[in-house]
Amino acid sequence: MINRLVLVFFIAIAAYFLFPLFFSYLIRKNRRHILSRLQSEKAVTGLFSAASLHVLEFELTDKTAGEPGKMMVPFKKNLFLTVSEDGVLKKTDPKEFALIKLGTMGLIFPAQTKRQRGLCILFTEALKPAQLPEPENLQFSEKPDNPAKPFCVMGGAFLEFLVFLESLRHPELGFVSFTAFAAIFGKAIPYCPPGFFLPFLTPLFMKLYKNEEKKELFKKDS
Repeated sequence: MINRLVLVFFIAIAAYFLFPLFFSYLIRKNRRHILSRLQSEKAVTGLFSAASLHVLEFELTDKTAGEPGKMMVPFKKNLFLTVSEDGVLKKTDPKEFALIKLGTMGLIFPAQTKRQRGLCILFTEALKPAQLPEPENLQFSEKPDNPAKPFCVMGGAFLEFLVFLESLRHPELGFVSFTAFAAIFGKAIPYCPPGFFLPFLTPLFMKLYKNEEKKELFKKDS
């Protein structure tokens, strides 16, 4: 029994806390690397002019004079970010660029090596080249989004569910079953879709309803 309880607590701590913290650390490290590139590398300024399934096209302009030309920015070889009106950076899926207006100002940081990805930053508000903020003044939000957290929670809940099912086979492990059940839903409830519990609660409500009907029939017969 002690071993099962240790396993339940280990899964909960690892899946609900340690793994999300580890991925948050990786995200913060990646953000620091991006900010260091913004401060040390030179950007190319351009206007968003076209988009296809795999490439964005920019009309290049110099920040001061203006140099004609075009630049193709492939999705696979670049990391894309958008900048809000208050100068906050956000990672963006290139599929969302269909909603961005043509002529939106952008900064492009070409890759310095073959293994490195380029950076493409688009501004959500209409700015002229002279109004662009300096790249070193751009920042991410203080609290990073952690897309891995829901998957960590779901994985932990699945493992806890397996422990719960295994413990149900042994009557003497009732406390372990209760602990695993609490570990499942204590953390996973916010990630459950609406109506998730209805298939489990419906038989209970039906049973209660039938019991009430039987009571009414018994009263009428008596």
